[in-house]
Amino acid sequence: RDSDVGSVDGGESVGSGTGSSSRFDSFLERQKEHLAKKREAEKKRAEEDEAAIEAAKVHTSQRSRRLVDDRPSFLDRVAEKVEAMRTASTVAEGTPLSHEAAECTFHPRISADARTRRPRSVDELHDDAQRSERMKELRRSAAKQEGEMNLTFKPAINSVPGVNSRLKVSSEPDSYLARVRQHMALKDRVTECVRQAEEQKAMEECTFHPQTHEAPAYVTRIARSMKLAKSALPPPPPSKPDWR
Repeated sequence: RDSDVGSVDGGESVGSGTGSSSRFDSFLERQKEHLAKKREAEKKRAEEDEAAIEAAKVHTSQRSRRLVDDRPSFLDRVAEKVEAMRTASTVAEGTPLSHEAAECTFHPRISADARTRRPRSVDELHDDAQRSERMKELRRSAAKQEGEMNLTFKPAINSVPGVNSRLKVSSEPDSYLARVRQHMALKDRVTECVRQAEEQKAMEECTFHPQTHEAPAYVTRIARSMKLAKSALPPPPPSKPDWR
């Protein structure tokens, strides 16, 4: 019986080992197939990307590529432009452009006649601006006078002798501030007189009139010394708040 049991157990162990090995082999096969499919998909995707990039490229002819390769750089083109402008200015005006003018990036378009003229300085341009402003002012004045000529109403102003302006701004402009200060001082004196009159009138209604006399000299000296002593004392420290 022991031998039979052992043979049965041995048979089961051999059978289970064979089944596990076959399942593992099938797993490896599936893994290989999956990796192969993945590589194939990646290769196909890379080919599609290359095709898209190739389709997006701009195909130029050989002549166009040669023109682009032979074209000078940006700095070289700028240098050629500046040199051409300096040469043109030298031929037209007889004097070369200054270093500051050569660095200017703004180049206005002017006529050939204007290009042949002598360049003007800043002072000359300033004089032209002032002359233009004066001409504008003259035109405005002429237009104003022409407009006033069309006015039909002319008021009659009576000249009264001995009557002058109170402020006298036009006749005495230098003394205007002094006259204003004098007027304000006079106004303050009038106000003080009115206040004193009102106080005196209010005191007349009072029936009690106390008789006062000045304090003795020693009392005055004591009060003055105490005042000086108090003023010499340092200020008291701030008191703490009475919190509860």
